[in-house]
Amino acid sequence: MPDSAKPTVRAKHRFGYRGNMFMLFLGRRVPALGYFAAGVVSLGFWIFNRPARLAAMQFQKRVKGIHGRWRLYWHSYQQVRMFGILIMDRSVALAGANAGITVASDHRDRLKRALDLQRGLLILTAHFGALEIATIWLRTHIDPAKMHFVMYRDFSDSTEKFHQDQWKMLQGMKFINSTDPLAAGLQIMGALRQKQYVGIRADRVMDGRKVQVSLLGGNVYLPAGPFTAAVVGKAAVITAFTLRESPRHYRMFVSEPRIYDSDNGLSRDELVRKAAQDYAADLEALVRKYPDQWGNFYDFWAASDATVDTSKTSSETTAPET
Repeated sequence: MPDSAKPTVRAKHRFGYRGNMFMLFLGRRVPALGYFAAGVVSLGFWIFNRPARLAAMQFQKRVKGIHGRWRLYWHSYQQVRMFGILIMDRSVALAGANAGITVASDHRDRLKRALDLQRGLLILTAHFGALEIATIWLRTHIDPAKMHFVMYRDFSDSTEKFHQDQWKMLQGMKFINSTDPLAAGLQIMGALRQKQYVGIRADRVMDGRKVQVSLLGGNVYLPAGPFTAAVVGKAAVITAFTLRESPRHYRMFVSEPRIYDSDNGLSRDELVRKAAQDYAADLEALVRKYPDQWGNFYDFWAASDATVDTSKTSSETTAPET
């Protein structure tokens, strides 16, 4: 992937602990004002972050078929604004008390079928919607002590301290820090072999092996690590996305469980590619319905014409940034 197309591990935080606390206060106590503030902050991000703005405009063209400068400006800003709203709702929901945010799902039976397989469970999601809000729903359906989230956590960052102090709904769950990909990969495999549950975003390549899939009319790279873990760990695999349907109301979409087993005659590398393409298909179906909740603000398709060496995808398991 060209350096210009590679996403940074994490964008620089500009508000820190106090800024996040202020936004959390508004979101909990005066929601309408909080959403207005999120819109203002998002407008500044849209104006001053030209690469992100251009990426949003290209995404709007690709998914909605929108053309014309002013229409693209408007729709790309709405996408950025939605990103700000999702971030605010996430913090409010995870703070717990008086959050007023609900999560519904029609797919409880699918999750139950995955758990009934008595295997490790790999929950694949993306920078799309609001993953962490799913914990409101998940806590009532799984044992929180068996849940692991793969996240990039830099504890020297003031915003990370805010997350650690205020995200009460994640208490009792475990975290796998992807700042060290090798250690994270070992922890993921260990959790799956103990028949526990691992949630991981699988849509953003940072370093390590990658696999090419078709997504929204183009070829893109995905990190091979999560799909290799699915195959090597013999896990049950579901995709899960938590999407905003109306103010303070979210819906969790869960796929039927899949198992990628060599007994069906495919090689390990073929199984990795199949797992990645299945994930991409699930992601695409929902992105087309909820396009403004896409949260990758860089040229996701920039490396679509490059060649990927998929022959090495099974040689290591790395954990991507979340």
